[in-house]
Amino acid sequence: MTNTTRNAQCATRDGDHLVLKGIKADGRVVGRMLEMTLEQTYVNPEEKNVEVVYTFPLPHGAVLLGIEVILNGETLHGKVSAKDAARERYEDALTEGHTALLLTVQPNGTHTLELGNLLAKETAVVKLTYVQVLRP
Repeated sequence: MTNTTRNAQCATRDGDHLVLKGIKADGRVVGRMLEMTLEQTYVNPEEKNVEVVYTFPLPHGAVLLGIEVILNGETLHGKVSAKDAARERYEDALTEGHTALLLTVQPNGTHTLELGNLLAKETAVVKLTYVQVLRP
């Protein structure tokens, strides 16, 4: 699933949308720099485990500092690695039945987070942190 627009969307690989339960935003301005954290809570409405594709843009000129996913009180973090090796590790984890994350940047500047093996009826909190230079 690819997103050709600059709109956020969170859906299963089959195209079914997850239920958005809430959004929390927290920002801090220092001089002309904005540091922003967005926390979005989604629920898998399915009766089965799903693979989720969450595509999101950032504001113009913003830089993603971090992303984490919280599942059942456990925080999953990613680490930077070569694209092919990261894809292989992600696919291996899914094959073994584990939950896994994969974040990629698309040519149009959007970001895509793949979250594999989200359990039936499970809640996922996606937390994005970015910085942006503010213009007067």
